[in-house]
Amino acid sequence: MQGRRRHVWHKFLDCRLVQLMLYMNPEMLEVSRSSLVIASPATILSSEQRAPGRSPDAATFQEILRFHDSCIRAEAEVSAASAQSFFDFDDLPPAGVSEHIADSLQPQEPRLEDAEPKPVAVRTSPLMEGVSAAWLAELLDRDDVSSVACEDMSGTGGLNCPMTRLLVTYKDGGKASLVHKRHDADKRDMNKQLGLAREALFYKAFSSNETLGSILPKVWHAEGDMSTGEKTIIMQDLGDAIQSGYFFGPVSPHNWDKDLLQKTRGLSAKISALDVAKVAARAAAEVHASFFRDIELAKDGFSWLRGSRWISGEGQALWEAYQGQSRAAWESLDFANSGVAWDPFLRECIDAAIGRAKTENGGFSSFLAWMEKAPWSLVHGDFHPANCMLLAPPDPEGGLQKLRLILLDWENVGVGSGPQEIAQFLISHMDPGLRATVESEVLQEYYHSLISRNPQIAEVMSYDECWREYVTGGAGKWTWFMPLLATGCPPKMTQYFHDQLLAFLKTHMLTPETMPMPRS
Repeated sequence: MQGRRRHVWHKFLDCRLVQLMLYMNPEMLEVSRSSLVIASPATILSSEQRAPGRSPDAATFQEILRFHDSCIRAEAEVSAASAQSFFDFDDLPPAGVSEHIADSLQPQEPRLEDAEPKPVAVRTSPLMEGVSAAWLAELLDRDDVSSVACEDMSGTGGLNCPMTRLLVTYKDGGKASLVHKRHDADKRDMNKQLGLAREALFYKAFSSNETLGSILPKVWHAEGDMSTGEKTIIMQDLGDAIQSGYFFGPVSPHNWDKDLLQKTRGLSAKISALDVAKVAARAAAEVHASFFRDIELAKDGFSWLRGSRWISGEGQALWEAYQGQSRAAWESLDFANSGVAWDPFLRECIDAAIGRAKTENGGFSSFLAWMEKAPWSLVHGDFHPANCMLLAPPDPEGGLQKLRLILLDWENVGVGSGPQEIAQFLISHMDPGLRATVESEVLQEYYHSLISRNPQIAEVMSYDECWREYVTGGAGKWTWFMPLLATGCPPKMTQYFHDQLLAFLKTHMLTPETMPMPRS
């Protein structure tokens, strides 16, 4: 039975990877007034390259539909095979899969501190192909690399990009531990469609930025190509850091069935979720204040940033495709048989929000009107606690100012709302009761940090306006997320995110009449 379950789970995950390609890269979707058509990955071209009137390959479209049908059957098999629980980790999915199902909707940085490295020979594993002292010396631009040993980091949480720990010995006897993150050579099409090279381009462009240096891992080499999906990054090994999500307690699916005191090395008894949230707010402010309404981000050199064309009023097809993803997922749900106790009020709110994004109700025009006055900036794009690593201080009682976070997984970096990222962070992991109690304190920390770094922001965004954007952005972001999560997560996990969003809407007294459009 267990063997069959494993087979079904692998089939199920193949389905989720196809969905992920569609969800996370709307460039795969041809959008027209009357339909949303899946285009063949082999025929995907940029808007500049695409010939006028070009239509998707019909045979490919039919093949995708057939595969989709088989995936639906596979999902049903999964449900039957795992009726007792989606979270029986010792029996159902392959090791480590269950706890990362939701993360597959947003590519995740591997959890370095969870790794249990197993030494492998450089030439015996395809993941290590090409790794050598000479190769590393060339990337680092130094001639004193004596040898490199590799540790396989698979199973540390990364679903899309293989990671290898490089144990380097220099000719003078010095040693270093680095991390090599790269594209998966067996999934080039998916890498391209997901835009996974964006992370390397971000590091190449911004890792030397003095302001951002305190919140980014040290990067020695970064090269990426959006046209092929290829990337190579040599970066700091954060194996001694602690994933910040572990400080938020067992309420989050990310933390279910984990010994959190052990994961935090006992520091969760001294460092609270509020402490971490404040540090995260300061880290986010570093990014947002540095690039607040910076029109330089609209230049061709930053075309790889998600949403950069929206700054100049372009990119309607991309925006509508993002909205179309969420709307299609929502319309596909069988609420009565989903295994989730859907609240009628939440459904009404999401219905209203999705309706506002339709062209006949303003749609992209309304979005551009918002952009003209919005507090947009460079944003991480997937800002939640599991993407932040806490550098454990030698003295955890030395005060909040001593704590420092490193932000990882910049594959969704782009243009968006700063306050919205704070809302995503809190809704993702924090208990709703605690969130309602402390969110104003966290946002005050964010706003104070923001205007301290860029005083001019206070002239265009007051704290009250920042608060309103926090509420609107949080509701919009999670309204966009919810349908995708509901189609990609087990019922128990979907219920968690359902309850988180519902609590946020009720805290802030949002109604179907006051709901914002979904925000990607």
